[in-house]
Amino acid sequence: IPDIAIDKTLPKAIPPQPLTPAPSSNATPATSQVIAKSAPPKPPAQKPRFIKDFPSRPGDDTFLVGQEKSDSCTLASTRMALQKAVGLDVAESDLREMSSKIKDGYENNSNKWGTSPDTVATLINDNYSANARAEYHYPDSQTLDQIESAVKENKGIIVSVRNSEWLGYSAAHSVTVVDIQSDENGNQYVYVNDPWPSGQGKKMALPAEDFKRAWFGDATYIQTVKEE
Repeated sequence: IPDIAIDKTLPKAIPPQPLTPAPSSNATPATSQVIAKSAPPKPPAQKPRFIKDFPSRPGDDTFLVGQEKSDSCTLASTRMALQKAVGLDVAESDLREMSSKIKDGYENNSNKWGTSPDTVATLINDNYSANARAEYHYPDSQTLDQIESAVKENKGIIVSVRNSEWLGYSAAHSVTVVDIQSDENGNQYVYVNDPWPSGQGKKMALPAEDFKRAWFGDATYIQTVKEE
């Protein structure tokens, strides 16, 4: 069972598409018809592969952990983002305990499952204000350019992605973005550290378009607190 991050603000399904109306039965029949040669049928569209099927990224020194619980992806991602931004490695069990005391935090919701992404900033700001500051931006409010700017500022970045595209299940999942790079042909890649599979995690370099089709457009940014 994949990890699920509960957030009522996240879209849950694609709305039904309007159907093409049938021609009216009162239409005047044509007196003559020109029979056109029909085009050959198009091959069925191939559904993009799930993100989980992309190969692992070659090893680097970015911090990667696998989530410890089936529903703790958001807090495993918080752990990775906090380490990247501040250099502080906090046990996931500690994050789960602190988060569970926040409304809609870890398993403190009507479903008793997962962590709402918008509670992470509260967790960081209430418990690690001496080292870090965090802010949450809701779905559809962020662009890849903003994520890239945050990468350059060495912020820890947590995003929510559609499990229907990522792991093949419904609801949402949380991962961290650690870099964005372009190759010699100008193709952009998003470097992601994913806490799934549980206890292992996975590093991937995703084509930007594949990342964007799964991403909800939200972000939690964690940054170090500079000494005055």
